[in-house]
Amino acid sequence: MSNFIKHDGIKYIFRTKDINTIYGITNEDKKYVDDKLKKQENYLNKSFIQLANGKKMSFMQFSYSANLSHKYYAEINNRVNTKYFYAKEIGFDTAILLTLKPTTLIKPYKQKEAKDRYGNVIKNKILIINNRKCFDMDFLNSQGGYIKIQRESISKMWRKFCNTKIFTNIKKEFGERPIYDGVYEPNIDGSIHKHIIIYIPNKFKKQFIEFCENYFPKGRVDVKYDSHNDGRGALGYVMKYILKSFSNDDREMSDIAYWYAKHGLIRYSGSRTLAPLYLYRLVKYKLKYRNYLDFTHKFKKKMIEFSFKVRDSYILNNCSID
Repeated sequence: MSNFIKHDGIKYIFRTKDINTIYGITNEDKKYVDDKLKKQENYLNKSFIQLANGKKMSFMQFSYSANLSHKYYAEINNRVNTKYFYAKEIGFDTAILLTLKPTTLIKPYKQKEAKDRYGNVIKNKILIINNRKCFDMDFLNSQGGYIKIQRESISKMWRKFCNTKIFTNIKKEFGERPIYDGVYEPNIDGSIHKHIIIYIPNKFKKQFIEFCENYFPKGRVDVKYDSHNDGRGALGYVMKYILKSFSNDDREMSDIAYWYAKHGLIRYSGSRTLAPLYLYRLVKYKLKYRNYLDFTHKFKKKMIEFSFKVRDSYILNNCSID
């Protein structure tokens, strides 16, 4: 009898002996991740830094660990929303949503509609089967595993796309490259795809969509756009996937959080549009620097000056605004 799981109202039936759990995460994987996070938590709680005023802070107090600190999600939420408002201010008022997928040659499994004995499609029932077009699993494992290979494939494809002429043309006319945010998400078998929201000037909308559809290999990209031209719909779509990647409110790890932790995947990536994050983190505890958008404007106008001094085992920072 086949193994199966129910997820989001759909019954997935595994017709492969290699996996039979959601995202390919086993109980052994969960125990490994739990033990690893426990060691990390103990280290962060028991390690301290001495501040200039003599007080001590544990590493946990300023940690941005995705699985141990709420600061990480709050910071991502701040960055994503700040980019949205910054994009609107500079006239990048059209949001395009891209979903990038790996080639079938590095996807060991595929989904197939379940059918009854008469050939009729059975609603809300999907088969997970082996993909015969994929490279041999032993070869994929010798290269670090199919998840790692898929991530590298998508990352390479995206980097090459960001260096195309349309990016150059937009910057030449508007003084800024397209602004984007991205998040990985697993298929039910654990394979990767990536959702990316990208902001561009409305005059480039048609050209950009046509370029995307012709640039990426067939079957490797889905292209959508926000029909309301305000970006909020696409922004909410991406934030939904970012939110799914974090632990539940009761601090219990979700299956997708285990998937990220097991494979060492970064939850969020994006364009370096805003002021450098490492500088913003130094001063955001002060009320007058807390607004990331305002801080970015001041940074780009060179209204902020930083100087650093290293003394003993701690860093003093002095920040001033002209």
